[in-house]
Amino acid sequence: MKRKDFILILGIIALFAPFFISPGLLSFYKQFNLEHGMIMSFIKFAILATLGEVIGLRIKTGNYNQKGFGIIPRAIVWGVLGLT
Repeated sequence: MKRKDFILILGIIALFAPFFISPGLLSFYKQFNLEHGMIMSFIKFAILATLGEVIGLRIKTGNYNQKGFGIIPRAIVWGVLGLT
């Protein structure tokens, strides 16, 4: 594993760790998810599907990002597709 792989893994852990550490944050997330289902669906689908594409690019080319790959536009498209 390369250094960038460890950085990605640590970033994912840092993203999800607060939900395990803070019960208040977890309850806020659950409540927000109930009240704003479409927004949360967009966000979750955009993040998870784009992460899958980034990992696929890493497997194919050895890099997580490449010129012209367009992570943000892909996230927006995946978010919209997740709502349909």
